[in-house]
Amino acid sequence: MKSIRTKLLVFMLLFILIPLVITGYFSTNIAESILKNKINDSNQAALSVLNKYINSFKQNTEDSVKFQ
Repeated sequence: MKSIRTKLLVFMLLFILIPLVITGYFSTNIAESILKNKINDSNQAALSVLNKYINSFKQNTEDSVKFQ
């Protein structure tokens, strides 16, 4: 037969561990979502800069060809 001390210890461990596991799970999911959004925003900004550079290069090349 288990002693009261063992039962209380098991109960207290479960009482502490279950909320920690749940909080950790949700924190990880929220952090992952935020990180994905930041990466997408960063990629969009980089693509926008690259697109402007390519368009500028294209325009300069077209202008150069027109003058020759």
